[in-house]
Amino acid sequence: MDNPEDFLFTVLLADYSRPSKILEIGAGTGAWGIALHKFASSNPSFDFIENFSYASRKFSPGYHWPSNKEELTSFISQSSLVHDNAMDFTIIDMDAEKMSSIDISRYDMIRWDCDFPNHRNIMREVFGSMKDDALFIVDDSALNRCGWRVLVMLEMVFEDKATPLWFGNKSTLWAKPGYPKEKLFDYMSCNKKCFADYRNKTGRMVDELGRKWHHCSTSPFNFDSLFPGS
Repeated sequence: MDNPEDFLFTVLLADYSRPSKILEIGAGTGAWGIALHKFASSNPSFDFIENFSYASRKFSPGYHWPSNKEELTSFISQSSLVHDNAMDFTIIDMDAEKMSSIDISRYDMIRWDCDFPNHRNIMREVFGSMKDDALFIVDDSALNRCGWRVLVMLEMVFEDKATPLWFGNKSTLWAKPGYPKEKLFDYMSCNKKCFADYRNKTGRMVDELGRKWHHCSTSPFNFDSLFPGS
């Protein structure tokens, strides 16, 4: 699950882009989708991919972790009904390594939150199969978490197959080159009071070739306040 500030950015992102169909790769308990369904103003349908392998290995995160498709379906249904707003969703019981059977072009937003054999090549295929205006969220992509996920995305950036949009506390947002990011930045800038620290880093040079990554970032720490007058 996202930390609160990352999740708030995602809610605003959904309000901006108004996705009609979302795919989460690695649903876990379904908590991210349930929360987005509750707080976002749009009402998308969700497809959740989960292979329940953690449950079979007696994974114990300290809270209930559905062990099969029926349990996860029941949990998501009951959780959404608590708020009197039934959720439109499908559980896909599948190892993400076998995602080639899914039509990725149907989705407006995709969230990657699991690891599996050959994830580097498979996620590159998934990203390449997205429609041009789709948004791609990667959870736990900070280098001190599952840093290999952000390395997969950075490879595609340097190959001009992806562009970064946002770096959060532990989540990141990516799109295909040509995505109209300035409109997104303008929308987020209008909501920057929602964040402890929001920065639009358009125009910053990031590599030895002089390339610039137009992106924004959020952080719970406002370091400027530590250096008055700087």
